Amino acid sequence: AGRSALRKLTAVMPAREQEAAARLGDKLMVFGTAMPESANAPAHVLGPVEEAIGAGRALKLRYRDRNGQASTRVVEPAALMVGRNGWYLIAYCRLRQEGRGFRLDRIDGATLLKETVPPRPLAELLDDYPQTVEMRLVSQLVNEE
Repeated sequence: AGRSALRKLTAVMPAREQEAAARLGDKLMVFGTAMPESANAPAHVLGPVEEAIGAGRALKLRYRDRNGQASTRVVEPAALMVGRNGWYLIAYCRLRQEGRGFRLDRIDGATLLKETVPPRPLAELLDDYPQTVEMRLVSQLVNEE
């Protein structure tokens, strides 16, 4: 039912907005089928993250790891992903020099930088994620019957 509603919604959008929605849909991923209860992302974080992904710009994050340890990172955002623990920003982390997943609810601040970044293949950034996890792009969900 959700996919049908999404298809109907995008079908009535102006062509320019359909193209923008399709580009964004290629950068949203769903792992599994159930939406976690903790899937809410703070608005002050989500706005800059979405803008950075859409515009291909670097992002400065104030981030807390699972132990509460704070750090500042400059990342090259690639996609948003929802998993069993909530929403994640998939990005190339310049500090760690590899692809990383950042839980949005652990990002204390996000600043959009002026620097543009080249697109990176998601397969490269998600190299360490289990191959058995069901991963589908949102744009693929829209086109499923």
